[in-house]
Amino acid sequence: GNARDKLVQEVQQWVLAAESRRAFSRPGSQDETVAAVTRSAALHFGFENVIFLALDDLGTSLHGVALESTRRSISEFSVKLESEGAVAAAVRQRQVVFLDVEYDAHCLAEKQLFRLLEAQHLVCLPLFSGQRDFGAIIGAVSSYRMAELMGRTNALRTFSGQAATALDESVNRESGFQRLAEEYRQAARRIVHEASNPLSIIRNYLAVLDAKAKRNDPVQAEISILSQEIDHVVQILRELTTIRVQPSDERQEVSRIVRDVVKFMRVTGFVPPSVELVAQLQDTEILRLNAKALKQILVNLIRNAVEAIPDEGEIVIATPGYVNRDGRLYFMLSVSDNGPGIPPALLAKLFSPVRSVKSGDHAGLGLSIVHGLVQELGGIIMCPSNG
Repeated sequence: GNARDKLVQEVQQWVLAAESRRAFSRPGSQDETVAAVTRSAALHFGFENVIFLALDDLGTSLHGVALESTRRSISEFSVKLESEGAVAAAVRQRQVVFLDVEYDAHCLAEKQLFRLLEAQHLVCLPLFSGQRDFGAIIGAVSSYRMAELMGRTNALRTFSGQAATALDESVNRESGFQRLAEEYRQAARRIVHEASNPLSIIRNYLAVLDAKAKRNDPVQAEISILSQEIDHVVQILRELTTIRVQPSDERQEVSRIVRDVVKFMRVTGFVPPSVELVAQLQDTEILRLNAKALKQILVNLIRNAVEAIPDEGEIVIATPGYVNRDGRLYFMLSVSDNGPGIPPALLAKLFSPVRSVKSGDHAGLGLSIVHGLVQELGGIIMCPSNG
């Protein structure tokens, strides 16, 4: 008799665990998983009414969760975890608890639960997984089922473990989705920021092209630049997650790249007439590098300087030569301006993507993008600022 009863209980627990895994196996949001857990609890244990009490982020209170199967008023119910009472103790101690309405020592919150669920008997089933607590399921049962469930404590614990694991997975999945969404938002901001440079060049060159066409001047050079910048936009838009520098074995003349950038920044109106853009270039130096990446770096730095300096200012691009850093030689390229300087608080996190303090609609991403491009070129970027 006892051996048979034990075998029956073990089989029931095994079936319950398998059914629970199947019921909770469909990927869904945390709210969908909570709804599935409460439905399954009602079916498995014959709960006449069932609610879910979620533990808040601080781990100090249980709050009712309004589901389609429960009344909206349950969302107004809460109980402090440190309070007296069997429900709070059940969650703290991770123990299944049975409550009878005739028992006089119920706290106010438990009396409210009896009224909300219109019950004579309640089962409190805490849900936890590892070090993580999620709250508890409160089920209303009839008198004749109460004795049966008190004999199925192991089954209740098995269900609790399966339900908590499902909730844990849904929370992790939701957190993963949120992280992924944030990464895509950051990538979209970077793409918009970077695409604005060549698009502005295209817009400004179209104005130059229009003026030249009216004078019947040759426009082949401008058309060539427009074609290059359109290709640049296409390349940026293909970078769906981040801006990456493709390795290049081509040897590039640094001074030529700098002069090209200075030329179109002047011609296209990127740099207003009130700001003087000066190139102080030493002897020509030929390096293996990605010309498009260096161009992006220079455009971002010059635009950043233009936006920061007063109405009349000066931007100087210089190539002082080589510098020794930690035993390695680096070719130095500097972009400096006579602006107001950078406050120490901002200077400390200059290359992190932050909201810009400059006027207008700035994403605060330019220097972060420059930092990434310089690193991918195998270089180092520094910014001294003294006003």
